[in-house]
Amino acid sequence: MSFLEFVENRVASADADMITGYAVRSYVTASEADNTDLTPEDRLRIWIAGMILGGIKPSTRKRYVGKLHSLYKEWNGDAGDDPFLSVRDAIEYSGTYVRGEAVANLDMVSRVLKKSPEATDWQALNIFLYLLYDVRMSVADMVNLRFESADPVCPQIEDILTAMHTSPRRKYVFELSQGKVREQRIVKNIVGDVHSALRMAGMRFDSGFSRDSITAIWIAAALRCGIHLSEIRAMVDSIPSEYEALSLVHPAMLSVSRREEIIRTVADLINDNASRWFVMRLRAGKTPEDIDRGVCEIMPENRPDIVFYYPKRIVTRKENKKLVREEVPYIPGILFFRMRKDRVASLFHHIGDMAWCYRISNRPDSPYSVIPRREMESFQRQIGQFTPDIKIDLVERETPLEVGSRVRINGGGMMVGLEGLIEDVHDADGTCTYTLRISQTAALRWTVRVDGTFVQPVG
Repeated sequence: MSFLEFVENRVASADADMITGYAVRSYVTASEADNTDLTPEDRLRIWIAGMILGGIKPSTRKRYVGKLHSLYKEWNGDAGDDPFLSVRDAIEYSGTYVRGEAVANLDMVSRVLKKSPEATDWQALNIFLYLLYDVRMSVADMVNLRFESADPVCPQIEDILTAMHTSPRRKYVFELSQGKVREQRIVKNIVGDVHSALRMAGMRFDSGFSRDSITAIWIAAALRCGIHLSEIRAMVDSIPSEYEALSLVHPAMLSVSRREEIIRTVADLINDNASRWFVMRLRAGKTPEDIDRGVCEIMPENRPDIVFYYPKRIVTRKENKKLVREEVPYIPGILFFRMRKDRVASLFHHIGDMAWCYRISNRPDSPYSVIPRREMESFQRQIGQFTPDIKIDLVERETPLEVGSRVRINGGGMMVGLEGLIEDVHDADGTCTYTLRISQTAALRWTVRVDGTFVQPVG
């Protein structure tokens, strides 16, 4: 019998006193909430930190720990190490948590989300939101963040990147006089500008403002989401003073996918109105044009914010000894669309007779299935057809592709992923034709419009 099972049985017995009952139920609740693979010591640390963040006084915490320790000795006897002896720092921790600024500021984020691009503090607020959504980012990272290297791990960040990408030649996500002003000075300016913008939105930072102030708001959101304390600890590099109790918790070992999942979960709590990619199945006899007309008629105010994607290709077939070219959809009857998540249900309330939207499961109340942006972009690259939200900028190369250069085809069709050496470059009327040698005996001719859209230098 495990210790958890032992204490559950004991609290259910008639001889359990009230304090023991409170202590056991508190421990069991913390253990059930954190379903990661933890050592007994880690489980105790999470339990104690949870009590601190729950506002339980130091004297009460010690009584609870003492009751549970007695039960542990009864269960374990003298066998093995006693994990309670290894968490003395947590047991003796005298600090208390009082609902502070972070929770109040979290409730004020909705005001920031209502700001328009015309606002003078638009950029500062978007920097704040970016740092809030991606808790891993530092202010210095913001200074050097380029569109080409930005990692939109959640739809909310995708929306920021789209809003800030006002010109194909714009390199930095946030224009902060990079290259003209020293980075240290830019960082200081960012902190000051963001602080001023948030104060104007009604937030308070009585103890000062820094990156930790934004991290604290993220932690408040993560706790509201029910993210495990050990996972929260693993997500933050620096622990804000308001959540000092997290220092008692050992960080969980998180995979990249789990880290991204946590970011998306918290971002959805902060802002659930970000645009996402969904997919619908057209009913028999209906076309994408029918859907477009229907949306324009019944939801004209929302039509400008919806992106439809129904890619087609040209096929050649023989008909009566003649070659006939015909345009056919890549995936017949499947219409991709991008819109705000909170408006999808309303959309299909009106057009349900023409199409239905895929869900995560077959249950009618199941959430609508979301296609990650990366997968959508990869699909569009494969077939070489892009929607406006996927930025494929046609700009001049700093280093031109020359004969002898090794390149990789990164889009445009079935040749994606092939590498080869450029044997010949022919430029005529804005169309570049590259002859690539992909083996010792064969050459592949591939034509791409505008230099470099789908040809990527290797190394």
